[in-house]
Amino acid sequence: DYADMKIAYCATSPAGAKTLCSTAASRFSPSGSSGSVTSSTSQAMEWFCAKESSELASKDSICKRASLLKQMRDATTTPDAKKDLLKQLKEHPAPAYGTTQAIYADFCKIKTNGELPLCTSLRRTAESKKMASWYCASSEEAKQGLWCRRSELVAKLSKLPFTDSSKAEERKAISAQLSSMMKPTPGGGPSPSKQMSDEISKAKKSYCEMHAELKGTYCASPNPP
Repeated sequence: DYADMKIAYCATSPAGAKTLCSTAASRFSPSGSSGSVTSSTSQAMEWFCAKESSELASKDSICKRASLLKQMRDATTTPDAKKDLLKQLKEHPAPAYGTTQAIYADFCKIKTNGELPLCTSLRRTAESKKMASWYCASSEEAKQGLWCRRSELVAKLSKLPFTDSSKAEERKAISAQLSSMMKPTPGGGPSPSKQMSDEISKAKKSYCEMHAELKGTYCASPNPP
């Protein structure tokens, strides 16, 4: 998945990110409404930018981007103004995924923020990652399944900075692999999306049977984040 900054990054239609930004399995999909999560991610960024000091050298750019995104989401912003905002966003590229996750994690450590949609989604996402790691390592059959193979490529792609031109060819190659994986099955049969859905359901069912303590949290959600 996939936090507000990633969604915002994809909103700029960056070159070479078609697969990452368009496929459903790559998106941040919390069980709550996307609007409520976006609202609390905005709160997290406002909290971060209001802090007097930060060890992050990129704080100014991150906060400038957050301000631009807030204007983009404003219903009163005209189409022409949005075009100008998009140009400015290109000057302040999305920070590394790990950076935003660290900001959100610190924000969610504050007791009063714990039940905000962003923070509950972060907890579900963390548990989902544990489940995926467990399942994909459980057998060779699982490891070679479409979901596990695709997850491995998505993880590789997420570690390649979009602002690093030296990684452009590597990003392009991985994106091509991801795109190829999602093509319709030759000769008919279950679609790749259906295959992945079935694999995830199977994995989650087995994982939750082993972890009764998650019954009211991660395992209560209808779909993995």
